Amino acid sequence: MRHIFRDKNVLIVNDNESSRKMLAAVIRVVGFRHIEQAEKAGEAFEIFKKSHIDVIIGDIKDGIHDILSLCEMVRKRDESPNKTIPVLAVAGANALHWVNRAKDVMITDLLQSPYSVNNISGKLKYVLNLEQKQLENIAETYQHTDAQAVEGENKKAPDAVTWPDDDEAESLTQTLLDHYLKHHELVFSKLKVAQTATHECMQEVRDVYQKVKDRDNTNVMQFRDFDKMWEDVLNLFMEGGLSEDDIFEIEKLITVIPKDIRREYDRISQQDKSFLALLDSLNATAYKKAKEKVVKLQAQPNPLNGRTSEDYHNQDDDEHESAKAFLFKPRPRVKD
Repeated sequence: MRHIFRDKNVLIVNDNESSRKMLAAVIRVVGFRHIEQAEKAGEAFEIFKKSHIDVIIGDIKDGIHDILSLCEMVRKRDESPNKTIPVLAVAGANALHWVNRAKDVMITDLLQSPYSVNNISGKLKYVLNLEQKQLENIAETYQHTDAQAVEGENKKAPDAVTWPDDDEAESLTQTLLDHYLKHHELVFSKLKVAQTATHECMQEVRDVYQKVKDRDNTNVMQFRDFDKMWEDVLNLFMEGGLSEDDIFEIEKLITVIPKDIRREYDRISQQDKSFLALLDSLNATAYKKAKEKVVKLQAQPNPLNGRTSEDYHNQDDDEHESAKAFLFKPRPRVKD
């Protein structure tokens, strides 16, 4: 996803400063480089008029100062520079009575809260990949969804779940987004420690002739292979665009390192107080519980267009597949 988002400009409108800043941080990590922020619709519209914006995202709150109001300005005002721009609305359970208004102002898609990083990146990818004709005829999607709802109005999905209230939804979203940011930082730190440990092992082998003589003569080259691997994967982190699953897979790379590097890795990491503090701050148990609940919730049909999380995750993504191919390619053989 990193190349899809890299050259795109996103505008976030949300009157909650902490939520807005966290969302901006997450969006930056998944690959966006150009992010504008606004508290209310009027301020956001002024930014929209003056800047080149590719996608807008914001919360549904009151229909006056929120994303609904902004979308109406964008779609209807003569001074709007792009009346068909993708607009992604975020809404908790208590705001779903605004769905009809969202259709009236031509919101492109809706993200229900609570959500994960994968949910929001999937939605953003979807709306950014819509062709101009699809953006112009977004109302047809709503009509199709309404027809499906009428057809199945007396049927209730056996796996239907109750959406949490806004406070719980915000807490769950906060847990998932915060974990993603911290986990991203932690794994990046682990990779840098592993790279440093590899450098030190290489230098030790070069400096001590006896060690070289007693080892397999491919040992130094093996360390060089790992050194190159750390450089490649650190570049992935710097470029951005890694999903939650990617980061967990990358973290597993630490388990393939030789014992020599592992000893140096353990020594360095145990002496790094900031690394240890970051490790302690990661609440894996809370993350897993929140993730399980949100996965079930996001599997429900979107009230705006009937799509589920699976519909977004099944999209072809060459960049994501390229990252996967890198992560699962054969690694250097470990000879201890």
